[in-house]
Amino acid sequence: MYGIWTCVRKGAVPGDPLWVVTMMLAVVCVVSLAVRIVSIVQERARLRLARQMLSSDPEVAEAGREAFRNQAGY
Repeated sequence: MYGIWTCVRKGAVPGDPLWVVTMMLAVVCVVSLAVRIVSIVQERARLRLARQMLSSDPEVAEAGREAFRNQAGY
């Protein structure tokens, strides 16, 4: 954030080295955030599937096992 504020304060323009470095850092931050969000969503899906497989309701548990087999390619 400090780099972005410095760019704004100094009036950095596209092509200026400070501007380029700041934009590269901004892209890295956005991409890492997107990767983290995707990993959280995948983990939640795995946990939901595991909960479904361990359900006491036989129909729900069988549906969970079937979904696991389909996901794993069995």
